[in-house]
Amino acid sequence: MTARFPRLERIRVGGWRGVDLAMIRDAASLSSVYLEGRRQKGTLAGIERCSAIERLVSIDYAVSDSSPLRPLGRLREVKLLAMPPTEPHEVVRFSDLAAPVMERIWIANALRIEDFAVLKELPRLREIRLINCPLRENDLRELRALPSRVKIDVVGPPHPERVRGGEGRVNSIAG
Repeated sequence: MTARFPRLERIRVGGWRGVDLAMIRDAASLSSVYLEGRRQKGTLAGIERCSAIERLVSIDYAVSDSSPLRPLGRLREVKLLAMPPTEPHEVVRFSDLAAPVMERIWIANALRIEDFAVLKELPRLREIRLINCPLRENDLRELRALPSRVKIDVVGPPHPERVRGGEGRVNSIAG
């Protein structure tokens, strides 16, 4: 697809049925990807060579692994939103999202999130939203320790309590 459109900068696909991102492989000018899946499970394979990508939004597409995002040094925003009845993401690692310009991370319905400690190393991070993701107490401690510039929302089970905090704290933990 990208061979036919070598200057493609943005792509938005609704009702997408793919199981990987091979369709955008080698899209050198692509800076924004917005995919609305069909509640399928798949990979992000194919995106790792799209070095200009700044924004990735994936809805109703459960990813098995976030590692294809690791080489994308221009990523500013990542939203991986796989709400039920879509199956959950298997594993999302913040170290795969650790581009130096990262500003916003939203993850919904992940079985496992790893590498919370790397978040404090992201100088431009402004917002983290975790929805229906099981977190350990240590994960919450790492979130609470982030600088005051970072807005943090943790929403949904398995966190039954509700906590309100100032900037730089976990603003809400809602059940």
